Amino acid sequence: MSFDKIIKENNLFWQYPVITEKTFYEQNKHDAAYFGFPWATVIDKRFDQNIIYNILKNKIVRKGYYTCCQHIWFRKSIKLFKMLNIKVVYASHKIKNEDIIDGVIIKPCPLYAVNVEDKKRNKVFRDKDYIKINRKVLYSFVGTYEPIYYLNDLRKRIYEIQHPEDCLIEKTNEWHFKEMVYSKMQNSAGELNEKEIDMQKTKKYNEIMLNSRYTLCPGGSGPNSIRFWEALAVGSIPILLSDWLELPSHEKWKDAIVEVEEENLKKIPEILSKIDIDRENEMRKNCLELYKHFKNNYRNQDLKKDLKKEKKKNRVIVHYCCGSYDIGQHGGVARYDYHIKLAFPERIFVMQKDKRLLDLCKKHGENLLVITDNHLSCDVPNNIKTLLVHHGCAMTTAERNPNWGEPWKSLCTNGQLRMLDYRKPDNTKILSISRACTVDFTKYFGEKYTKFDRVDLLHASELDETKYKTKFSKTPQVLGNWLGLKKGQRLMPLLKKRAKEFKFNQLSVHINDKGIDDFNRRKQDIYIKNDIFLQLSNSEGNSYASLDGLICGMVVVSSNVGLFYGDVPEDCFVKLDWTRNGDVEYVESKLRYAWENREAISKRGREWYMNNCRFIDWKRKMIDIVDEL
Repeated sequence: MSFDKIIKENNLFWQYPVITEKTFYEQNKHDAAYFGFPWATVIDKRFDQNIIYNILKNKIVRKGYYTCCQHIWFRKSIKLFKMLNIKVVYASHKIKNEDIIDGVIIKPCPLYAVNVEDKKRNKVFRDKDYIKINRKVLYSFVGTYEPIYYLNDLRKRIYEIQHPEDCLIEKTNEWHFKEMVYSKMQNSAGELNEKEIDMQKTKKYNEIMLNSRYTLCPGGSGPNSIRFWEALAVGSIPILLSDWLELPSHEKWKDAIVEVEEENLKKIPEILSKIDIDRENEMRKNCLELYKHFKNNYRNQDLKKDLKKEKKKNRVIVHYCCGSYDIGQHGGVARYDYHIKLAFPERIFVMQKDKRLLDLCKKHGENLLVITDNHLSCDVPNNIKTLLVHHGCAMTTAERNPNWGEPWKSLCTNGQLRMLDYRKPDNTKILSISRACTVDFTKYFGEKYTKFDRVDLLHASELDETKYKTKFSKTPQVLGNWLGLKKGQRLMPLLKKRAKEFKFNQLSVHINDKGIDDFNRRKQDIYIKNDIFLQLSNSEGNSYASLDGLICGMVVVSSNVGLFYGDVPEDCFVKLDWTRNGDVEYVESKLRYAWENREAISKRGREWYMNNCRFIDWKRKMIDIVDEL
């Protein structure tokens, strides 16, 4: 919340030219919890705080605000802050261990680097390479010392001690901005009481700092100093001589600045002699990075995290695919849509060829993310962020199934090629659901595929992980879906004749009007009543059905395809070589091995699932992937 109208009506203004509070205002003015008011001016112009309270009290609508105060005497306004429901003060002159004053939280804040940021003053710094510039001065200090205003005699000692010959120490008569800040000409019109001689002093000050490898940064009337932030901004590594100052937290401070206790002032040349040139250059780079971080971020927020949060708040997610439980369909793609819905409850399902897709793209633009698969991605404009999920490589299926019928064969194989040709890597991330998918796409499409940013995320089962087999049947019950030539339809009659002591049960369960939860309960009951899950497919992207077997504690006997090509460890299931899926003796032997070792294999399989494939983990990772886009 800002008070522009009140500020103007009462001839108040943001203190200048050191516009810390004004900069904080520009960064936070759209936040309803921010209390934007020119406290430094209120303090310096000696406004009665009771009058200020009466001006503002009727505008207070929240139980808690935060504000910024750049003044060294901010503590004198704590009572006023409390009356105005201000709970947090970002104070440029916060000292260490002073985290709360009378119930008000105090947080550190930068100072505005006026000689760097003000266009009237920064000509010396323009178009300079702060890393490569030849700096001839080891360290410098240009400043004043006024005993009645300053915290201690540190500056006096700086002038008195001996410094190395390649250093520059110069005492000035008064604080550089004293006349401007405390002059009666400082007013709401923004007038400056600045003479040509002041501009010459500024130019000289800037030239010295630019020519200095390091800059001494003692406290002055307060523990913080504008000089510190200016030195940071131009890569003149600050030597911080202010025992009480608390800087805004950042992990890089220790690798960017030199902190010296005030009592060790004389040891500075020795300390600097131990910093080699490579270390110095690295510190200088870190100075520039730190300044860049804080320049537009006085609250020291995690900007990447905030950006993610903002994107997440505005993001519209569309799942554009050919199947969904929502419209009564079943199968892997429809089930995946259900998973997307569980991860992103507000997701919009759009069926292929539905014109709503383009309408949504036009309406939401950069806030839209489309999750889709294969050739359907060709319907999504390339300027739209797209997460492209591979449910399986069609070229693999075509090669292993010569009788795969048209038009599906051409639609899928040609569609995946079109997809890779059409999509642009800048706005597309590929999600691979198994190692088999990644290997197969790389094999058939090479650089057309590998040029994309890719992420791996195995499918998961949404079945109840607390319900699973605790004992096996006397007569081994074998479950599977063997409908279709590529899934073992021809083999099963032969297998049933040979392995008569095994009972084979075709998986058959459908969604009805009782909904998905009921469907999953019925399906899980079927799995738990059986002992072995037999998967005879010769090509899979992942294999949901086998995952269901693992979570339910069954022994999974599976072709080495999909997840069972390289993701699930071989001691967690019984592996079938897919090229021998038509060999009835071979399959029978694997089935018998599974039954003989059922206890150990089922235990290892379920443990692997619980450690690697839980739905709650899939959901969290999927949300992270989407947040990164």
